[in-house]
Parts: sequence; structure tokens; C-alpha cells
Amino acid sequence: MLVHGAELTFTLTRFGKPALLYDGYRFNLNNKSTGPRALWTCSRARAKSQCKATVTTFNNQIIKRNDVHHH
Repeated sequence: MLVHGAELTFTLTRFGKPALLYDGYRFNLNNKSTGPRALWTCSRARAKSQCKATVTTFNNQIIKRNDVHHH
């Protein structure tokens, strides 16, 4: 399932780590992701809100998303 609509932008955090901008939110690359498949977690996952939103990409295309944000 490819998801279309919102713009997908790959960038870096201020610390030089991979980040994904999608639908107005920033996602950080899960450090266990390898190969063409990658799991991205909301940048607020470790904040007070403990946001559970995630995006999964394969070859830089979104294949799965849980975009329910708690903030």
C-alpha cells in the first residue's frame, strides 16, 4: 500500500541524524532500521505526550503509517 497526498521530505536533525518531515510532523529514524525498509517514530515519542505515531518506508516510499498524534 503506497500512501499518496502529503509531501514527504528527508532531512537531518540538528545532530546530523536522519529525519523525515511528513504531514507537518517530524519523524526520527528508528536506530534498528536497516536496508530499504525503515521505521520512523514521531519526534515527540519520548516527550511527555509519548506520541505513538509511526511511518514505515520502503525505498523512500511510505508503505504504512499510524498517524494518530497525541499533541
